[in-house]
Amino acid sequence: MFSLIFNLNNWKLYFSFKQFIKNLLSSFSALWLLTEILAFFIDEQCINFKKLWPYFILIALVWTLIEIFPKRKISHKISGLDANIELLIGNLFDRESSLIIPTNSTFDTDLSRNIQNRSIISEKSVQGQFTTKYFKNKTAILDDDLEKSLTEDEFVILDRSNKKYGKQKEYKIGTVAALHFDNHTAYWVAMAKLNSSMNAESSDENILIALSSVWNYISTKGNYEEKIIIPIIGTGFSRINSKREDIIKLIISSFIAAMRNRKFCQNLTIAIHPTDYVRHEINLKEVEDYLRLNCKFNITNLSLIKEGTAIR
Repeated sequence: MFSLIFNLNNWKLYFSFKQFIKNLLSSFSALWLLTEILAFFIDEQCINFKKLWPYFILIALVWTLIEIFPKRKISHKISGLDANIELLIGNLFDRESSLIIPTNSTFDTDLSRNIQNRSIISEKSVQGQFTTKYFKNKTAILDDDLEKSLTEDEFVILDRSNKKYGKQKEYKIGTVAALHFDNHTAYWVAMAKLNSSMNAESSDENILIALSSVWNYISTKGNYEEKIIIPIIGTGFSRINSKREDIIKLIISSFIAAMRNRKFCQNLTIAIHPTDYVRHEINLKEVEDYLRLNCKFNITNLSLIKEGTAIR
């Protein structure tokens, strides 16, 4: 929280001297009106308002700072669809919402360091954090739940010479597995492939396919009343070169496009981890403007989608 308060990028985006003066004058005007009203009903001998001017200045300054304080949460309603999209600087796992968890095409889950002192899945990844939080020391149960959810999905068996570690069943990009546990729901969606060095590889096209697939899955098998939260997928261990702002815009566009076809939830939260926000200087103002315009005019920006990629 303190890193957000003292982050220069935050203030650079949102602070405006003109807006500061405007808010300060508005605060003084409100306080002056309040003083006039009180003076009318209260005898000046009881309260000497002139002696209180330092407090008025202090209140006005505090009020102004609160008004211009950098935002941590932004929400806009999609016009005509009665659904909200929210941008949140915070931890994905702090909300009571259904989670979207990006994963690999083989749904590998092993966090143990047993291959060249490396783990197949990093504990620092979104998937790794999820596993540690909800299935710590219970990876076998997690694998069993994933297997049950994937019963009807097609897969191919990989050659051991190409993938010498982990699971050998490979599913299509966009395959979704739903996990229900402890009154929570998590939608695992395949959006990357693991190479021979156990590194995840993905692309903008894979992200778009994964997003389209998970929206479609939720629309047909999910609960309309559930709230959904998603991280900025693909920007961590999947090594996608796209800017985080562009991935957020892609999530917004794909969600609105899917909601046009079939309304399947009432609220989507895009979680931006505070460390990511500060380290990569994410331009939240730019993303907020994009969100506001897309929600107001209910449009989809196809310029973010490479030619030949279909929205399903």
